[in-house]
Parts: sequence; C-alpha cells; structure tokens
Amino acid sequence: MLRNNNLKFKLILVSLAFCLVLILSVFLGSSVTGADQPANAAAGSADDPIVTLSYINKVFKPQIEQLISDKLKDFKPAASTSTSASTPAPATTEPTIQNTYIMSDAASSSYIVLELTKGQKLRVKSGSLEIILRPGGVATVISDYKSQGIADLTTGDELLNGKSLPINHALLIPRADGRGISITSVIAYIMVRGDYEIFE
Repeated sequence: MLRNNNLKFKLILVSLAFCLVLILSVFLGSSVTGADQPANAAAGSADDPIVTLSYINKVFKPQIEQLISDKLKDFKPAASTSTSASTPAPATTEPTIQNTYIMSDAASSSYIVLELTKGQKLRVKSGSLEIILRPGGVATVISDYKSQGIADLTTGDELLNGKSLPINHALLIPRADGRGISITSVIAYIMVRGDYEIFE
C-alpha cells in the first residue's frame, strides 16, 4: 500500500514537473519572439496586431495591392522603348521606298514610334487607332467619306480627306474602314497606339 502511494506521488511530481517545463518553455518562447516589441504593447494595437479578417481586409490587403501597383508602374513593355526615337535626326538624302505591307503583331497598350517614308500609308487593322505626328513630318488624311475623317482630339475638329495632320495633336481613327494617313514628307515619325497596318 505504501509502495503504491509512493509510486502515485512520484507520478504526480513528474507530471507537475513536465507541466512546469512546458509552461516555462511557452513563456520563454513568447518573450523571445516578442523581444522586438515594446514592453507595453497592447494586444490588438498596431505594435501587436490580432490577425483578424478585418485586419487583413483593411490593412494587409491594401498594402499588398499598393506594392503590386508600384511594381506595375515600374514595368515598361519592350515596345515603349522605341519612344526614344521621338525626336528624329534630320534626313540628308531621300531614303529608298520599298513595297512593304506591315501589320502590328497586336494592339499595343502604350504608344510606339513608327518611322515612315514618303508614299507609305497607315491605317487601322482592327478596332481604333490613336496617332500623333511628330515635328518634321508631313502627312495627309485618307478618307472615302465626305463628312468623316480623323478626329482631332486636341481641338475637337474633324480632319477630312486630303487635310494635313497637325503636329503633336492627339488624333483618332475610330474604326477599321479604310481611313488612315499618307506620308508626304521624306520621312515622318508617327506615335501610334492600337492595331495598325502600313502599306503603299
């Protein structure tokens, strides 16, 4: 009987020691991980937030969205690197014109710069096309319509067939119905955004 009582007592002592070690390890572990936090940080404060659904929606999610937005602003498509050619060097001799028919691979979401030569024409392949004629170039409107041509978004005018394009104006060809521009200078730099075709 005494031996059984001693065994029970030892088991209770071992269990108590185990519980004490477990409690100390949890306490010491939390104090180590919380060493960087202020001693007076209240649970649920900015220094010691409680991770809840409202915290994720109101704090964490906007921060992640802002990081993604910042990274997307830094991203530049390869096509946009050609904008460095927006200030053309003066041409000394008239370049040879080749019979070409060039189509864009896909509509670009940013402006790209095209170098066109005299006699080349540009029109919409699909959808609509935004164009800007850069200084030094001369181009005229191509349109089969009497009262419709290219919309000058800068002034609000409608540029009809044969009309010269103004320099540095935002122009819009609304749809792929044959309307476009024809280059009449030796060389012209055109900024375009959209799906286009170059032909002669």
